[in-house]
Amino acid sequence: MRQFEEMRERNVRESFKSTLLLLGFGLGALGFLVAADHPEWFRLRPASGVSAAMSHAARPAASRAAPAEIDQEPHRNAMKGDNKRAL
Repeated sequence: MRQFEEMRERNVRESFKSTLLLLGFGLGALGFLVAADHPEWFRLRPASGVSAAMSHAARPAASRAAPAEIDQEPHRNAMKGDNKRAL
């Protein structure tokens, strides 16, 4: 009888491991597909107004945007979904 109990425990343990591995794979695949649909998430942006000003000042003069074109509140644009423009 002990032999059958050990086999049953082993089967339950293997079933649990395989379920967790399948769940992990599924969540990983889902995360990949969601991330692939949102490439703007991986663009580096300044986190504050000071870093935005420093980033703007570090660009060559020919590629700088006029001060009126710099978005001072990128977090509001992110909420609206209008975050296509890089600083």
